[in-house]
Amino acid sequence: MELLTNFSILFIDNDTQLIEKAEQTLKNKTKKLHIVNSFEDALSAYETYIPDIVIVDVFSDKGINFCKQLKSFSSEQAIIVLTAQKNIAILEEIINLGVSKILFKPIVKINRLTQEIQAVCHILQNKLDANHFKLLKMKEEREEFLLGVIKQISHHWKQPLSIISTLSSSCSYKKEMGIETKIEEDIESAKLITRKTQELANILEAIDNIDYKDIKVEEIEELIKISNPLCPSKKEKV
Repeated sequence: MELLTNFSILFIDNDTQLIEKAEQTLKNKTKKLHIVNSFEDALSAYETYIPDIVIVDVFSDKGINFCKQLKSFSSEQAIIVLTAQKNIAILEEIINLGVSKILFKPIVKINRLTQEIQAVCHILQNKLDANHFKLLKMKEEREEFLLGVIKQISHHWKQPLSIISTLSSSCSYKKEMGIETKIEEDIESAKLITRKTQELANILEAIDNIDYKDIKVEEIEELIKISNPLCPSKKEKV
């Protein structure tokens, strides 16, 4: 019964005896239990609480239409149908709704109902676990992909940064040693350092502005492209 604590239940039935037994058995064992005795109240409760499992007494078109409405809200909605209906056509219609379980009334032993609820909870838990695993896998793949992008950007910038470092060191050394240089050479060196530094600053800003939770492949491709020093910028294109 421990698995029930992970899920909320909406119970719709006007059988007071069954409701009392269900409440006594389920109240402290589920995440949340809501009990109503009319479809009008049930719809309001459903829209308010969005339960994981709906248990509903279905005998006529009214109950079938209610189940259809729930499935229109969510095709994955877990529904356990309780019914005393013997009409084959109506039973086929209930089955075609894609409900999780059908239990025939009268339900003398409440354990029969709790066992079916538990079975549905196992199905729901397996889906949750599968989705969680899928999200973790996607997260790992995204992180691995982004790490590869960062490594690629780092590889692109090793040579330009080495050039900047060499030019800066050369200028400092010449000044310290009193070596005269042509003004044109100093200007070109300064321009190159400025340009490469600005390009790197633009890359870092682009990385900083990325929404890693919703990043698109096109954004990654553009980032790699502009981070590659061998690719001319738009201003440099003729």
